[in-house]
Amino acid sequence: MCIDGDSYAKNNWIEEMTKILEKGNLLVGSWVQFKGTFLGEISNIFNKYLCVSTGAKAIRWIWGPSIAFYNKDKEKIQNYFKETQRLSNELKLSRNPDDFWLAIFMRKEGKIEVINKTYVVAHEKENSSWKSFLRNIENHRDGNRIIKYLK
Repeated sequence: MCIDGDSYAKNNWIEEMTKILEKGNLLVGSWVQFKGTFLGEISNIFNKYLCVSTGAKAIRWIWGPSIAFYNKDKEKIQNYFKETQRLSNELKLSRNPDDFWLAIFMRKEGKIEVINKTYVVAHEKENSSWKSFLRNIENHRDGNRIIKYLK
């Protein structure tokens, strides 16, 4: 299970994430509650209810602050992370959306799921709603470039 160093999980996070892994999923995520900007606080209202998904719909909801996978897949995932850096450089993305790439790769191998029965609290890197909004646009644009590249 992975959580960002500046984030913290709800008390039931391990239990709920484990339940979903035990259902046969290869990669699991929970919704991420953002702290720091007004826009983040507003988006939390939607994120909690919209992120619940499986399969291809879950790809955009797998966020770095909250992922879990089987230990047996650790080496494979490490290799995917190395590949994500190469691909992000090749596509000249502004950031390496390694969590997005990972969800795409793992979805090709099996089931992925995102739940809202638990969550992780993550602190936004941006210090204003405007900067957060711009980052969301950038992330969406980069996600679309990745999808186009893979087609």
